[in-house]
Amino acid sequence: MKNKLLIVIMLGIYISVFNEIGFTEPLNSRVSVSIPSFKITINDLEINNENSEYPFIIYKGITYFPMTYNSCRFLGIESDWEGNTKGLSIEVTGVTAAYKSYNRGIGNKNKYSATTPNFPIKVNGKLVDNIKDEYPLLSFRDVTYFPMTWKYCVEEFGWEYSFNNGNGLIINSDNPRVNQINLPKDKVSFEGRANAIANDKFIYYEADNGRIMQVSINDLAQNKEVYKLPVAEYSDGNSHVFCKLFLEEGSAFLSYHQGGATMGTDYLVRLNDDGTTTELNNTKFYIKNIEEKQFKYWVGPAPGENNLYMKTSSNDWKNIGNPNYLYGWRWVTSGNSSGGGGSKDIYLINNDLYILAYDMKSNNTTTSIYKVNINTNDTDRVTDKQVLGFTADNNNLYYESEGLIYKYSIKNNKEAVYDKIVNPKAQLESIKSMGNTNKYLVCTFFETAESKYRILVLDKNDKVVFKTSDIANIDKITIINDNIYYFNETTQTICLSNLNSNDNQK
Repeated sequence: MKNKLLIVIMLGIYISVFNEIGFTEPLNSRVSVSIPSFKITINDLEINNENSEYPFIIYKGITYFPMTYNSCRFLGIESDWEGNTKGLSIEVTGVTAAYKSYNRGIGNKNKYSATTPNFPIKVNGKLVDNIKDEYPLLSFRDVTYFPMTWKYCVEEFGWEYSFNNGNGLIINSDNPRVNQINLPKDKVSFEGRANAIANDKFIYYEADNGRIMQVSINDLAQNKEVYKLPVAEYSDGNSHVFCKLFLEEGSAFLSYHQGGATMGTDYLVRLNDDGTTTELNNTKFYIKNIEEKQFKYWVGPAPGENNLYMKTSSNDWKNIGNPNYLYGWRWVTSGNSSGGGGSKDIYLINNDLYILAYDMKSNNTTTSIYKVNINTNDTDRVTDKQVLGFTADNNNLYYESEGLIYKYSIKNNKEAVYDKIVNPKAQLESIKSMGNTNKYLVCTFFETAESKYRILVLDKNDKVVFKTSDIANIDKITIINDNIYYFNETTQTICLSNLNSNDNQK
């Protein structure tokens, strides 16, 4: 028991106050704090406290943790600021995030002053008396800090921690772990964002001078150039084309456009595991290989009806479907104008091809999901709702329409609102089935102040097994052998987590 009390004296925690939404913190008294000199490790990650903009601090012998937006979620808790009247609420939710470093390159001094906020504070729904508490929440560098006492760390948050002179302070939470891999230094960034993807074997990233690099995910020293981007035709003679790295069913691809906007050419290249590349397309058609068949449809300028083709290993290309339809487009009409863009949403289930389509011969229709029988060419609309994107597993279709998400049973031909995706006030960006036998459903959300999570993963039982505030494009996410891999826009790192170990999601 004495050891536990000694540990308690050495601990603390922190929560961000959202100045970006205009919060002005009412302050109470000013107190003196110090910067700890011992080592600090959180979820197996050693923290650089010496140069951190938001370092751990000590007050009255208790360590305090800076609860920024990402740091909270790194430890499985969420904070919500509701204004000076309602104040700050803190709750354990099982959320996760990659750790975001706040290294400012300047060393911290030993002593500083902090202030005591006097707005209302709730922890797991219970009001905290911050004025009378012996170890109150503090404000330091415009961030709220939380005291790491036994009451909060163990009883409220369920964390494990230890302290000794050799290892310093060690804190472990039970939310899913996100492992991070930093990209090599020769990466290039556009507006501060790198161009990278990863699967279970390799990391691919764009390096300087138009080089596309392949790196072993287990040994960053094993790297090689696998593709050289061409110089853009309409440039200064030195700039290379802009390319997109993306993943499909765990395989790596890159695409780029060369030439004028209308008359130029779109290239699609597969990046093979052995370091070779395969050019799949250099036309304005989108081509998709499914099983032993190939499907293609025009996604270039001046689209028109009857644009869907199929080819088997022994046959030439032939038109399929209803000749009155424009296939594979998110086509929208408004008044006298109409337009759209190509879609990659195409799935073959038994003999039925599911694809977006628009009846070009009708004056009163919308884009939606259609089922095309590849043997008979029968074309049937799946839902009466307008749908501009969807995904499918072997049994169901998932799509969004007018702010609601739907699940459509292929076997029973029944449509119902899918209410398992819990992210209040968030706007769905993309939804896609992933993993072996499409056992997981991955959802990404637009980056808005109301969106609590940017990525949600559900299993085949509709249970949330992963939720994070990390930002990633759905084309840069893949799931292989129950491991999720994604390029994290927030930290600019490759991240991975095991979904089977995430049974503690709440």
